[in-house]
Amino acid sequence: MSPYAIAGIGFTILSLVIGLYAATFVKGRVAGYYVAGRQAGGWFIWGTYLGTWISVGTFLGVATLVWQLGPVRGMWNYGSLWGIGVFAFFIAIALRRARLLTVPDIFWEMWRNKAIHIIAVLILISMMWVYTVGQILAMGKIYQWIFNFDFTVGTVLFTAIVATYVVVGGMWADITTDLVQTVTFVVAALVAAPMAIAALGGWPALTNQLVQMKPGVWDFDTPQHFPLGYLIGLFFSWLAFTAATPHLITRAYSAKSEVGLVKGLIGSQLAATIFLWFFFAAASGVFLQQQRFDDPDFAGVYFLQNLLPVPIGMLMVGAMMAAALSTVDSLALMIGQGVARDIYQRYINPHVHEGQLLLISRIAVAASIVLAMFGALSRPALVIWVLQFAAAVFLATYFPAIILGLYWKRATGIGVLVGMIAGLIVYPTLQLFEAQMGAVKFATTYIVSANLGGFLAGLLVMIVVSLLTKSSPDEAARIAGFRRRCFPEGKILALHDKVTPGDWQFLWGVVAVNVIFLVVYFYLLTT
Repeated sequence: MSPYAIAGIGFTILSLVIGLYAATFVKGRVAGYYVAGRQAGGWFIWGTYLGTWISVGTFLGVATLVWQLGPVRGMWNYGSLWGIGVFAFFIAIALRRARLLTVPDIFWEMWRNKAIHIIAVLILISMMWVYTVGQILAMGKIYQWIFNFDFTVGTVLFTAIVATYVVVGGMWADITTDLVQTVTFVVAALVAAPMAIAALGGWPALTNQLVQMKPGVWDFDTPQHFPLGYLIGLFFSWLAFTAATPHLITRAYSAKSEVGLVKGLIGSQLAATIFLWFFFAAASGVFLQQQRFDDPDFAGVYFLQNLLPVPIGMLMVGAMMAAALSTVDSLALMIGQGVARDIYQRYINPHVHEGQLLLISRIAVAASIVLAMFGALSRPALVIWVLQFAAAVFLATYFPAIILGLYWKRATGIGVLVGMIAGLIVYPTLQLFEAQMGAVKFATTYIVSANLGGFLAGLLVMIVVSLLTKSSPDEAARIAGFRRRCFPEGKILALHDKVTPGDWQFLWGVVAVNVIFLVVYFYLLTT
């Protein structure tokens, strides 16, 4: 058995044991299963948010794009980083105060409109399933590479492992394993990526030799001629996506305190910035090896076997396993909650006993993972395209609805409803055109990306229809009541927990470091 297989097996067993142990904290309570009893401290928030956000799709899918098109193509990931800050201060604090259990609860508590709520639930279940398919697809490929398994065998094995602990332990198992997994891949990247860059010839090779082999690789106007406006559109699209995806939003529900929540989120932003900066540089440098890949998704993991010492490569294998486990468990949990609470309890049996609701949730989680496994076995596309489609749907629907609902008093239920439907129609339509025309031609012709177009359509329709309609007295009262729960003192950014001067120094210090890294990144792109 190869050392990489030993590392993969060892880390998988470790995650399984930790997840099963964490299940003891659920104690038969729905709140324990759904939101970890709202007891997650700052370190847990740091680990679970970062581990859920940086998925195996980053190691495979995103790295593939960087390898093919250059580091500029990873620009949208840096938009996601700033989306963490937007989420921390403008969404997470407010939603934690509302004390919700599921993400569709936002739409129910704010609007009390069945049509809006049902659409939100259906979007969550379907797109979380699509996202899960992408993650399991990536993991099946990694099992194929690490263990030399048949793709089907690897996919089934991974599904069985992750289903075991998340079905039993819910959010407690999720956030506990996430912390261990996040530490693993952050350490791995900080050690492995610089070593891979050195093996490629160091920064001179990336900034000179790579440019000679692949002219324009570091330019905004890439060899594929994506306009700057298109790349900026992707940047802001993914900024908004990070602030409104259900499996990330629910982390705010689990936080023990507001201070711990914000510190954990901003800390994860810093760790992700450093991680992506090093990892993308190493992934782009793989092009220097002039390797051909039967499956482009393997470009991002090529350097594990060829550019790193075996012990460091083993650590990176654990990191990839961590990234997959820490995301799939969250996605499946979202689907199970949507089926059990947002459909069964809300519309079928409102008086369901807590124990029965917990059982239905676990069954739904297991079923969602199994169904996603069958979707992955069909190998629908490269990992990145599967993930991007699901992300863009939330961008076009959830983000404008949540932001307008929290911060614009003029927003109406009918405006939000029609806007979400518009986003659901416009984005897939634009994505179809983009697929038929090719990304380069679409970008040159329309400037904006398909996902940004879907977001703008949903947002504009919500605003226009809201201006043309008026909330009923009952609806206006409900919205006002929900906002009072989110902003009890009427202050948007106020932290209600005790905040020390050291807390603020930490937060501003992390923000400063993020700015420095972003400036350095753009400097490299323009010199």
